[in-house]
Amino acid sequence: MMNTSNMDDAKARASRVLEALEKSICVQASAKTELNLNQENMMLKEQVEVLIQENNILKRAICIQHERLKEYDEQFIIFFVEK
Repeated sequence: MMNTSNMDDAKARASRVLEALEKSICVQASAKTELNLNQENMMLKEQVEVLIQENNILKRAICIQHERLKEYDEQFIIFFVEK
């Protein structure tokens, strides 16, 4: 700024420096935001996978319980029919 010819030139140079700084900060902030979003996305995908696995386990458990209940009902009916 010491080499400026007048005040207007100094203001223009300072303005350009500040604009460059602003762009640099915005680029860094965007990169950090994108990284955070990618990390969050990966974490959510992992959680979805765990939930899908747990859901499959519960579905199998329900099928097993249903079969046991059917067997119990059949035995119950046979027991009363024989009497």
